[in-house]
Amino acid sequence: MANEYEINPNNGGGGGGGNSSNDQQQQHGQTTISNQRTKIKKHRLPVERSTSEIVRTYRKRFDSSNDDDDDDDYDDVDGRQKRCMKISIITDDNDNNTIRMTNRPPNSRWKQQRLPAWQPMLKPTSVFISFIIFGLLCIVIGVIMYITNEKIREYIIDYTDCRRMNPVTGLNQSEYCRDRWKYQWDSCQCLLNFTITEPIDGPLFLYYSLDGFYQNHRRYVASIDHRQLMGEQCSLTSIRSNCYPYSDINGTIIAPCGAIANSMFSDTFQLRRIIVDNKNQYEKIYIWQKDICWPTDRQNLYRNPSNGFDSYAKPVNWSKNFYDDIILNDNNVAGHGYLNEHFMVWMRPAAFPKFRKLWGRIDVRSSIGKKRRRQ
Repeated sequence: MANEYEINPNNGGGGGGGNSSNDQQQQHGQTTISNQRTKIKKHRLPVERSTSEIVRTYRKRFDSSNDDDDDDDYDDVDGRQKRCMKISIITDDNDNNTIRMTNRPPNSRWKQQRLPAWQPMLKPTSVFISFIIFGLLCIVIGVIMYITNEKIREYIIDYTDCRRMNPVTGLNQSEYCRDRWKYQWDSCQCLLNFTITEPIDGPLFLYYSLDGFYQNHRRYVASIDHRQLMGEQCSLTSIRSNCYPYSDINGTIIAPCGAIANSMFSDTFQLRRIIVDNKNQYEKIYIWQKDICWPTDRQNLYRNPSNGFDSYAKPVNWSKNFYDDIILNDNNVAGHGYLNEHFMVWMRPAAFPKFRKLWGRIDVRSSIGKKRRRQ
């Protein structure tokens, strides 16, 4: 059972002060608790022998005249300003004089920092040698990374102005796909011939790149409803609070809602290899569109709603809906609905206005001099 005591400090006058302090400290069971300004003398306290450890709390109150702190540190007690401080101590049955603070760390080698350690003595010679060693190590790592990077073959094709580049004649294609994308939702077809001059071992990775697209804008990044992407049935109020103005159309919830989903990159790509013997025939190259997003996104962040998408409206700038036969790619090979991996890749915002995102993989080896068509 813990008892509470009030200890009144002596301010240099009255009983218990003066020259009798040294004599009183020699008595059995007496302990002195030190403060920054005052020494408090505490006589032996009764200890119950029925338990091994008893926790007692002692409260000491100081008059405002004995403390120089601000008034905010005081409490109004009995009409006077007094400061209260609680001290928790533990007494042991085996030794009535043993008093220790409860927040004292254990007396172990780890807690008391007594483990054997080695601390180098920094001298100009040792520091110079260390810099030389680490500098050479960084040079070796840099050379290895440079050589590895030089082995990477990258072909960049800008099809923004499709017809101005190497066009395929005799085909009906738009001259300026970029202008049509701004104002119309009609599809725009672009066909280009390009030649790979060196053999490339698979796997090959197909990326699309955008420049000047600020996916890192704070309002753009916040325009998303994660609960909706997990397949939960969200209320219209919740959708509007997260996705407005791309939240609903005349009260019908948009799925998926938000500015990120509304601006999704929807271009599709096909690669065909020209057969050398007959230039009018092409061999289609399969592009694997699975496993292109983060595994954590696919496993933890996206689920299709149990009731499907029939009761939802498509995003404003989408030409197709999630439940159409063809969803952002041929035959829906990248997944259906929220589980479409092109959708998952796009929904992870890029940090910079110029970025590229993975669209697919090719697991075959190309041949020298063969042409591939990209559209």
